[in-house]
Amino acid sequence: MDIFKDELYPGDVIDMIFAFQKSRVVLTAYELDIFTALGDEEKTAGKVSKALGTDERATDRLMNALCTLGLMRKAGEKYANIPLASRFLVRGKPGFASGLMHLVHLWDSWSTLTEAVRQGTWFKGKSFKTKDLWNKRLGISDPAKMYRLE
Repeated sequence: MDIFKDELYPGDVIDMIFAFQKSRVVLTAYELDIFTALGDEEKTAGKVSKALGTDERATDRLMNALCTLGLMRKAGEKYANIPLASRFLVRGKPGFASGLMHLVHLWDSWSTLTEAVRQGTWFKGKSFKTKDLWNKRLGISDPAKMYRLE
């Protein structure tokens, strides 16, 4: 979408509105550690869901969505990470983008935007004391490295 064009079309607005879906799919997969569960292997949704303790049918649907987004591929009933996902989204790999967990928490904060506008203040319906939790969980020792993809 060209933001400098003279006018927007209905399709442009629809694209803006639905953009959240792609983001939510990727953040959910990241939060559940689906990319790590696959690692460098091909696995069925059943095997991944068993490893993660998630619902098999819902995991399969999420993994199909990740295929649609181009972060996984599917052959028969088996899924695999594409090289980019394997490099940046698999915990333990040198290029792991550990700081993306912060975006999961930002999602929660931004989800209160409507109430913040209604109230004219930061909406405090949820309290997040997560910095230490996700830093510890994801092994973040250098905040400057959080979003760097090398």
